[in-house]
Amino acid sequence: MSRDREYAEKMQNIANLLDEFFNPTGFKEVGFALLVFPFDDEDRDVAYASNAKRDCMVKALEEFLDIAKKIDDTENLYMH
Repeated sequence: MSRDREYAEKMQNIANLLDEFFNPTGFKEVGFALLVFPFDDEDRDVAYASNAKRDCMVKALEEFLDIAKKIDDTENLYMH
């Protein structure tokens, strides 16, 4: 099995668990994006899984990047 296929299957399983955990009634109240990338790959292909539509997920990631770029590594991003 290729690394990409292995990642895709694992990510889908985790995404399903996250969705069930955050949205136990099936009604989508909480969105998420799971990013996976190899540390040792200079080309760094990033894979993602999300329970949101792409445009909503991209907007959330842009908001996250805006915050992440403004703080240092010692701060907890969860608190923002």
